[in-house]
Amino acid sequence: RIGLTCNIGGALSTVSKYMICYNQQLCDDNIENQCLDVSGSLQGNCRIHKHLLCDGSDDCQDQKDELHNNCEPMVEGRVCVRKVNKKSFLPIPLKWVMDGVEDCVGGIDERSGVWPTCPSGETIRY
Repeated sequence: RIGLTCNIGGALSTVSKYMICYNQQLCDDNIENQCLDVSGSLQGNCRIHKHLLCDGSDDCQDQKDELHNNCEPMVEGRVCVRKVNKKSFLPIPLKWVMDGVEDCVGGIDERSGVWPTCPSGETIRY
């Protein structure tokens, strides 16, 4: 079962879903180990890949992956295909935009000018 597609040694490759969150680097960008312990649950911790957060599907028994603090705020008006969760076009948390990790297929979350950002520099108040 394919978990994700990434570059390994510069060549496009697939990684088994069983190697995701396994703490062994395979992909050049180590995307397979971008995992979180979703804690605070009466039923114990749930360790999942960050691309399974906020995707509308309950991956933890107590639904903590859909209530995680990364789910607020989400990018509005833009969607992408996540590298691990390729079910559909999904919005991504603002924390993932321009953070140095390509979360979207094609790396569009790391391209400047694609996502809404706050302006920088001097502003004029009216």
